[in-house]
Amino acid sequence: MSKSQKVHPDTRREVLARAYFTCEYCGWKNSSLNIHHRTPRGMGGTRVKEINEPANLLVLCGSGTTGCHGWVESNREQAYELGLLVRRGQDAEVVPFTNKEGQMFTILNDGTKFLWVETTEKGTQNDL
Repeated sequence: MSKSQKVHPDTRREVLARAYFTCEYCGWKNSSLNIHHRTPRGMGGTRVKEINEPANLLVLCGSGTTGCHGWVESNREQAYELGLLVRRGQDAEVVPFTNKEGQMFTILNDGTKFLWVETTEKGTQNDL
């Protein structure tokens, strides 16, 4: 693939299925869903292999200017705080993201998605 690699069609299908074809931030199910890179690709793309791994990809409604995808692009600091964006050099597998309901999730590169459940002792993970 070229420098500005695209998400492989099999990975795209896997990520959409993981999200049950809904926005992973707001939960809206519609036909205007896009794959969002948590670690931004940057102008002109990147050669970093992990950029198109499932842990770095979220399904968001809208485009880069509308819906939740547009909100992330327009509110980058908040999006970093929520884990909807991941800073370069951080591992997307270990940076959880928080949805609009306040639920926290971790995604692994094998496509597994975990919901973090807070307890009075330690946080635990439940496999979804």
